[in-house]
Amino acid sequence: MTLRLSFLLLTSFILMAFGDKKKTPPATIQVAIALDTSTSMDGLLEQSRRHIWKFIRHIHQYQKDGQAPIIEIALLEFGHAKLPKEEGFIRIVSPFTTNLSYLTTQLNKLEASGREENCGWLIRTSLDELNWSADTADMKLLYIAGNEPFNQGEVFYKDQCQRAATQNIHINTIYCGAFDEGAKNFWEAPATITDGEYMSFNHNQKATHINTPQDKELIALNKQINRTFQSYKTDNNKDIQQFYRLDSVAIADNVSTLLQRMYVKTELPHLFQKWDRTNYFDLHQRLPFTQKAIGTTVHEALLQTTTTALTERQHLHQKLHSIDSIRTVYLLKKAGKRTKQTHKNLYDILSNIFSQAAKDYDFYLN
Repeated sequence: MTLRLSFLLLTSFILMAFGDKKKTPPATIQVAIALDTSTSMDGLLEQSRRHIWKFIRHIHQYQKDGQAPIIEIALLEFGHAKLPKEEGFIRIVSPFTTNLSYLTTQLNKLEASGREENCGWLIRTSLDELNWSADTADMKLLYIAGNEPFNQGEVFYKDQCQRAATQNIHINTIYCGAFDEGAKNFWEAPATITDGEYMSFNHNQKATHINTPQDKELIALNKQINRTFQSYKTDNNKDIQQFYRLDSVAIADNVSTLLQRMYVKTELPHLFQKWDRTNYFDLHQRLPFTQKAIGTTVHEALLQTTTTALTERQHLHQKLHSIDSIRTVYLLKKAGKRTKQTHKNLYDILSNIFSQAAKDYDFYLN
């Protein structure tokens, strides 16, 4: 009896010391992007579509305490003529979501058509209607990009900024125009109140696209990468159609946009695991169905094709890096013969703001 009691006490001690430790849940990052869709904002929308995959890839490279965070992105538009006046000409295009294929599809549908911008009302809508985390340790960013005076409209922006500050939501303002002009039009104040960042850029600046000898090779490589995606659901035609439609949009823009999407497809398996068997296996080291459910023969066959696809994808990812490196050298040589590009684009601003905030919240690049 004494030996048994001693054994139970020893077992309890071991469980308390080692076995009962719960893994800390991953941190959460929430990013809401609000875009002015009034008449003069075609350039802003074009840059948003061009750089969204690069930004998605950038923010998913961060970790905290050795874990990848849960990243949710929301999209809002404001100032469009067809939006309801009684709602301040504001619309939540996508609530916070991890389905970034859906979000980018909605982004591609946005068009510019003039009306009036009400940034105070925009902040109020984002605070009231988006599902912001209540955890003060979570990183919460609201980007607002536009060019009309920030103080116009019937909802006073400073009151809404104070509300955001109490919820640890950092408002980052991006003025489409000259920096000093934006400051005079009150775009700097929201960032100051909420401990965010204020920046400006020329949204109408056209990026210089240079064709490279590697472009056709990258388009062919993209098709090879797509062949490693294997649907495991019977009701996911919508996901597959969306997958290929976003490829088409990227290719139509330019190869640089496609290149960033290719990196996302080969580096971020969790974005596609809900329908792609290869990504599911990559994350969980098992198939999305049991051997008992589908039978031993089918299970073994699918396991073989899935592991083969994953190995092939890893090889193609290495090839992508290699081609990209050669292409970058070519672009640098070509750029040296032209006027050097010194302007900031939307990606530069979004990523710089994010990187600074990530540092403040103890996230680090993996």
